[in-house]
Amino acid sequence: MGRNDDPQKMQRMREWLTRAAQIIEVDKDVVLDLEVDLLKLAQMTAHNTSRPGTPLTAFLVGLAAGAAGGDNEATVTTARAKIASLIADIEKSFVEESK
Repeated sequence: MGRNDDPQKMQRMREWLTRAAQIIEVDKDVVLDLEVDLLKLAQMTAHNTSRPGTPLTAFLVGLAAGAAGGDNEATVTTARAKIASLIADIEKSFVEESK
């Protein structure tokens, strides 16, 4: 992300995501590959649309990526495209309104 996040907190986040992925039996590399994209989407959602909607938006992206199926590379590619589309919509529909 563009911010200077605390490296220790980021490492702890990655450790948690690795553990969570193991518990729910998904490949941790998918979420780690999408880390920057998902964090940008979360930031855009929280600051421009609705803070409570942030985790639900991330869940929607996960549902869409899962529904697309395929291997991990295809899942990441699909999710990245969906995230970019959501960010573009936030920028178009919400960011301009606050100016």
